[in-house]
Amino acid sequence: MSSLDRIEKAAAILVEAHRTGTAIESLPAGLVTSPAEAYAVQERVVHLLDSAIVGWKAGFDASGQSICAPIMARVSRQGGPELPVAGNTPCAIEVEIAYILDADVPAAAPVADSDSIVSQIALGMELIQSRYQDRAAQPFLSMLADGLANGGYYLAASSPRADAPDLETMHLTIMQDSETIWDKTIAHPQVDPAAPLRALLAAPPSHCGGLRKGQFITTGTLNGAPAVPVPSSIAAITVIGPLAAKLVKV
Repeated sequence: MSSLDRIEKAAAILVEAHRTGTAIESLPAGLVTSPAEAYAVQERVVHLLDSAIVGWKAGFDASGQSICAPIMARVSRQGGPELPVAGNTPCAIEVEIAYILDADVPAAAPVADSDSIVSQIALGMELIQSRYQDRAAQPFLSMLADGLANGGYYLAASSPRADAPDLETMHLTIMQDSETIWDKTIAHPQVDPAAPLRALLAAPPSHCGGLRKGQFITTGTLNGAPAVPVPSSIAAITVIGPLAAKLVKV
């Protein structure tokens, strides 16, 4: 089977899981064999689902290499009262710092200074919902092909990045249905929440249209990934502002 055939097959399997909400055990062994193929699967999934891209997950693999995954408009909301949740797989939430791009960043034109391209930040909430029954049991490339388990994203109102206090240590409170489930002073896994942002801007992706003006880049959880029921109301607050949304079944 050629690389293109394997990419198409992997994408078709994941798209079916997206559309039906039924998680799969895994992709067939050997279907995705490199990060380049995983990114090609991401792009094909987005195309088959006919969704615009509103943001990107940014992070690092086990070797410290920058990695990313697109976040689709079909499962995202900016403001508003609700975030739709599809499918039957368990959900978890990650409160994160998101950075909004002021301009396109072509793959051939990396940016060395994130301050020159990002003037707004926001508190975000990522819905973690894999297309796999047990995401922890999947090989890394399968997770990358599946968009790093993104199931949705809620973006709160943005504020000027220049006005933000020190984000290397901050207090975070999260409530589920008015009950406090997290109330701690925390630090980002990379200490500086902008570290994944800088790494992605230094090596911008070319798939899924690349980094575009108005998209956000979300840089990783501040609170682990606690499981939450659906429906439920989630509220969070940090020094950069509040977030409130209801997770609703669709």
